[in-house]
Amino acid sequence: MKNILALFLFVVILLITPIRTFAQYGQYGQAGPSQTISINKFVGIPDSSTTDPTNANYVHNLTPVDPRFKSGQNVYFKIVIKNTSSIQIDNIILRDFVPWYINPLVGPGVFDINTRTIEYNAGNFAPGEEKVFYFTMQVFSKDKLPSDKGLFCLINKAEAHTDQTSANDTSQLCIEKQVTPGNQVPKAGTEYGLFLASVEILALGAGLTIKRLIK
Repeated sequence: MKNILALFLFVVILLITPIRTFAQYGQYGQAGPSQTISINKFVGIPDSSTTDPTNANYVHNLTPVDPRFKSGQNVYFKIVIKNTSSIQIDNIILRDFVPWYINPLVGPGVFDINTRTIEYNAGNFAPGEEKVFYFTMQVFSKDKLPSDKGLFCLINKAEAHTDQTSANDTSQLCIEKQVTPGNQVPKAGTEYGLFLASVEILALGAGLTIKRLIK
């Protein structure tokens, strides 16, 4: 009798075990590996001799005691996105929140002049894959900078996200307004001021596609 009972319990255990395994790890059990991403944003140190953003010297932030940008000067940004998870992540969206007093010139994505955001589908990332994106922006012309500030700093935020995860980072830069008599606004600043005025009149409410530089 004891042997029959023991055999019965053994059979019951064998039948229950796969069901328990399915319940724990199957369709309604524990979730699979999660998506994780990182993003790092850098700003190039002001250098009038640099025209290629890939050759700029980048730091995370520039403070008021560091080199400062002037009206009409180009500002280079570098954004690094990495898939830090063990699974592939598809369609990571990069969004850059462009602060007032600078405007994008060259880079991937579409610039919405109303929300002042650039949005770009950075594509699919294999596990551990990293991609680098460069943006060229330009400081407003002197007449469009604050009249009551000789020196001020801006925060530029970038965000990477999917439906399941997101990450963000910021870079700071500082702008010094040329207030000394005799200083001239760089020619590029004046030209871009005219261009921006035309854009605001002709393309208000529409997204502007900016040139794609590097994936």
